Amino acid sequence: MNNVSHRQLQFFVVAAEAGSFTEASQLLHVTPPALSTAIKNLEQDLGGQLFERRQRRIQLSPEGEYFLPIAKNLLREWQDSLDLLQQRMHLNSGSLTIAAMPSFANHALPPCLARFQKLFPEIQLRVRDVVMEDVIDLVERQQVDMGLTFQADRPVYTRFIELFTDTFIAVVPPQHAAADKGNIQLADLLDSTLITLNRESAARNWVEEALQTRQLQATRRIECMNLATVGAMVAAGVGVSIVPELCRQPMLAQGAIPLRLNDVKIARPVGIHLPVQSSPSVATRAMQDILGNTILTSSAVI
Repeated sequence: MNNVSHRQLQFFVVAAEAGSFTEASQLLHVTPPALSTAIKNLEQDLGGQLFERRQRRIQLSPEGEYFLPIAKNLLREWQDSLDLLQQRMHLNSGSLTIAAMPSFANHALPPCLARFQKLFPEIQLRVRDVVMEDVIDLVERQQVDMGLTFQADRPVYTRFIELFTDTFIAVVPPQHAAADKGNIQLADLLDSTLITLNRESAARNWVEEALQTRQLQATRRIECMNLATVGAMVAAGVGVSIVPELCRQPMLAQGAIPLRLNDVKIARPVGIHLPVQSSPSVATRAMQDILGNTILTSSAVI
């Protein structure tokens, strides 16, 4: 069956239903010799006679009777496969899996997902909100279609497309002395307990680099595993923190007060990580366009 073509199957089914090579050739818009040759080649490929010739009419042989439903089923499967491919190409079906760091997933991403869902309601969306290191790992292992996080400092096996640059900010409790000033010096911030992410976090390392540049050190620290916990602790008055600008709205919602850092700038590109082993799907490219357009026009993100 490896050498049997879609054209041969189509010719055989039409000829079997027409009962005549002449009538079948008219329906297929080919010459009778071309049809006859195609049927002979099919019989050779299958290793048996499919038709019995009776003057101007043809009749299926026992082998042909057996093969006819098989041929029809193969043609249906062929068409069904093409239909599925066309639906996927036109974003009428399929899925899109995104990994995003929590600071992006809970603020910048939802408007983009809403826009995508409105345009392509048949595409199933999956979101995995995980830390930056896991986002990149999932993309590298091709377990997601795209990842949304900071650009990595270390060599990674992804293709990175920058969306914007995020500048880190300070967050303090409402009762902090600088809470109503809008900005703070790094040294003044460290008068309080510094709440940080765990040591494996890239964002934690960037904060540490900024402290070293200013030759500053936090004497009191508390480590957390995620930014939501950081925000809750700051809001409760446990301490202060330095977080990405992306966290501004979630921090405000928890009760923490965002402040601009006056004397140090921690800025890192945020963007899309794509697998390098495969080309992006149509759905991935559509989401990429939406991300770019939504973020460029959103003052809440940049």
